Amino acid sequence: MTAPRNIGHVVEIQQLEFTHVATGDKGPDSDDAQVLDRELNFDRESPLLTVETVAIDEGVGEIGFSCIERHQEIVTLARHLVDLGPKIDTRRDAIAKVTDLVSRRARAEGEEQSNQERDESDTGGPAVEAGRGKKKHRGRPLGPERVRVYAVVRPTPPGGSGDPSERARSNETRLATLLLMIDFDAVLLLSFGGPEGPDDVLPFLENVTHGRGIPPERLREVGAHYDHFDGVSPINEQCRRIRSALQSTLDQQGHRLPVYWGNRNWHPMLDDTVATMRDDGVRRALAITTSAYSSFSGCRQYWNDIDAAIAAAGPGAPAIQKTRPFFDHPGFVEPFRDGLRAALTGVADGTSIVFTAHSIPTAMADTSDYEVQLRTTAALIADIAPGHPWSLAWQSRSGPPHVPWLEPDINDHLRTLAGDGATAAVIVPIGFVSDHMEVVWDLDCQAQATADELGLTLRRVATPGTMPDPRFVSMLCDLVEGHLADREPLSLSALPTRPFPCAAGCCPGPSSG
Repeated sequence: MTAPRNIGHVVEIQQLEFTHVATGDKGPDSDDAQVLDRELNFDRESPLLTVETVAIDEGVGEIGFSCIERHQEIVTLARHLVDLGPKIDTRRDAIAKVTDLVSRRARAEGEEQSNQERDESDTGGPAVEAGRGKKKHRGRPLGPERVRVYAVVRPTPPGGSGDPSERARSNETRLATLLLMIDFDAVLLLSFGGPEGPDDVLPFLENVTHGRGIPPERLREVGAHYDHFDGVSPINEQCRRIRSALQSTLDQQGHRLPVYWGNRNWHPMLDDTVATMRDDGVRRALAITTSAYSSFSGCRQYWNDIDAAIAAAGPGAPAIQKTRPFFDHPGFVEPFRDGLRAALTGVADGTSIVFTAHSIPTAMADTSDYEVQLRTTAALIADIAPGHPWSLAWQSRSGPPHVPWLEPDINDHLRTLAGDGATAAVIVPIGFVSDHMEVVWDLDCQAQATADELGLTLRRVATPGTMPDPRFVSMLCDLVEGHLADREPLSLSALPTRPFPCAAGCCPGPSSG
């Protein structure tokens, strides 16, 4: 058997071989089924729901399944779907059919349980299994609000099997796997982290630069920036506010989803948070990062962090999935638009708008959608100010001088604007979710000093996650609800929706790209 690959709340079965399905030699107690149970964190003694996994082997047209007592109808339906072959050519077709079946089954089970509870009430005692003399275990009722059905599809290999009918279907998407799974039962806010006192600064920077060979004197030089803020980065307090606001919003919307918080580089460290989630019994969590864009540090590196934290937590660790980027979501764009309108009040027509984001090595930019997403977001925001030219500049670069990074640097760009006769500029830091150190130091201190030197009036727009803006919090809630309902995220741009989960190998790091 090829081991299932855990990709979050969906477990994709690449190939599940049941060689003796027809004779019943393999069943719910087989090695294959037990491996699958472990991947799904399934507890047979006290299940949250019954899991029925159906894997379809397209090569021989047979079905193997891990059969856990109930939902035989799903196996029957799966066989029917295989018989339909290419007629089931979309994921949503399969989901609709199976969801309908599950809903009908759930209603029947609910009625059965209600009847049983009435019987118990009438007789004054618990239901007893016939001939066994013990209380029947019912578990938690299955209902459509707790269930999602996922169909994992794969294209038929080019050229088919050699049969003419197979070659004719070679470009069609074929049903590969049906999965009946539990919804997410927690949300994880995942961020960068920052020091919260002078003694934290150097250890924090050592975490950030671990393995990069940065000299201690350079770390002390960067650490001096934090002295202007008493050694405290604003990011942790901003994350506390975001977490609290998101929890309140989810509660108000009727979602029983605790919101956890973990960081890549400082306390609460992600490893500790995932261990706490494990101890709290969390099985599947949806992670939302404080990064709106696709890039190695903003996307793939967080995946690496999640994988490492799950491995460190060991057996019982929750499966964790990560949301799509939200750079073009109305809840991210609209607060910037309003901030820009306010900043432009009273300034002359033609005042330049400068959007900024964290610079990254050009090699990384070439292997991700980072720059195109940023330019798309900038254009969406600049639409409200047609009388003002706009540009995109970069900030906060680090690393060896000989490694090319995205340019121009914001300070160089301000000098260019002043040289061209500009007397004022408005900075919109769209690359950042909240006003953390890259904003309050690199822009409010360093860029402001450059503007003062040039005689340039400078205004800066606030980021939506700082307080946070209610629309930003609603966006986070919408991301959660979108994944729960298996719908596309809200978007203001024409860019194609990023895949969920991320494609393997997306946003590669320095060593792979």
